[in-house]
Amino acid sequence: MKIPKQKKDRIVHIIEDFITRVHSLINLSIDEVVVNPFLATALGLKKKAEILEFFLMQRLQRGIVTSFGSVVQEIVKTLDSEAHEEDIDLVFVRNGKKHYVQLKSGPEGFKRPALRKTRAAFEKLKQRDSSCVTVIGFSYGAKAQLSPVWGRELYQSADIVLIGREFWDFFAGDGFYDELIKVFQSIKPKVGKGRRRMRRLKFKQLYKLIYQRLLLVF
Repeated sequence: MKIPKQKKDRIVHIIEDFITRVHSLINLSIDEVVVNPFLATALGLKKKAEILEFFLMQRLQRGIVTSFGSVVQEIVKTLDSEAHEEDIDLVFVRNGKKHYVQLKSGPEGFKRPALRKTRAAFEKLKQRDSSCVTVIGFSYGAKAQLSPVWGRELYQSADIVLIGREFWDFFAGDGFYDELIKVFQSIKPKVGKGRRRMRRLKFKQLYKLIYQRLLLVF
């Protein structure tokens, strides 16, 4: 299926805004890199360079991955309605029934406490409308990557569990997943404004520039 132009433009804007925010990390200060001395010792990290290398990478990756979770949610919201329900991200109607969705970026981002909170929210919705359909969706990943500890509980917590391609295609129509991938692939934005506008850096290039600058003050 083809993504309608208005929605595609909105999705492109969301992705470009995320890329710009990632690029702004080039101004990261040394105070924003938290060093765990116990972990550094346990890993045998002694030199300043290798300590900074490890914890800077951790800081960048954690921040980027967390930020990208909100990007996925914003993309989904362009396709249908926000739920305005506690612990529920989205609601849409399929075959005359309301589907309530708790959305997670990937299988590694959903822990048991959050799962039980979602389950409680679903139970309240079922009490109010027994015909509604509860859905836990993951924007990427595979069933084999679900936790062996709480994976079974996950399937007991919702009517439907959708992962990766099956989530996007069920939610937005067959072929949507492939079209969304194409949108991501097509984006080659420049970042900055006016004379400061420049070619977007790849992550390795961005990391290297930040690392070299912070090493001078570490």
